[in-house]
Amino acid sequence: MTSRSRAMWLLGIQMLIVCSVAGKYWYGRATYPRVWVRVQSFDPEMPVRGRYLALTPLVDACGLPRTSDRERFERYDDKRQPIQSSAYWTWRVTTHADKGALVVTAAKESAPMDVEFHFGDDCHRVRLLPSLDLFIPDTAKLPRQEPHEEFWMEVTVPPAGPPRAIQLATSLDGKWQPLKFN
Repeated sequence: MTSRSRAMWLLGIQMLIVCSVAGKYWYGRATYPRVWVRVQSFDPEMPVRGRYLALTPLVDACGLPRTSDRERFERYDDKRQPIQSSAYWTWRVTTHADKGALVVTAAKESAPMDVEFHFGDDCHRVRLLPSLDLFIPDTAKLPRQEPHEEFWMEVTVPPAGPPRAIQLATSLDGKWQPLKFN
């Protein structure tokens, strides 16, 4: 076998691997349920990874079990004096789609996602961790959130693992506007 034919075999194997991964995501997008979920945006650009929006889904955690045991979080100033104290619960959860909404259920320790609920927060808008990344082209204008405007993201919900971002929209006074990143 010549070096040229070995190179062609290697190229074919690499193309097969890339096509199988793309096919997996294409199949998932075509067959898994899709839902819209409210998100919070942060960290719009990181030089090492390129331009993306890091979006944290907000889910309803009112049905998750709460015990009297909760973790304490305290923040200190430079003289080790407490400046902020907060109590919160943390759950390991799995996600699934139910009636057009992203739903979380308590799971075993091996679950892929976390929910953190701070005491006093609204349990209907709890952050789902880790965040989801929506990559955008270099030439696209970054969306700016106006006051009273909400970001919503359409996600695919696979049977295992975190949701996968599809597209982003804004909602202001009940009017939806899907964002185009061209």
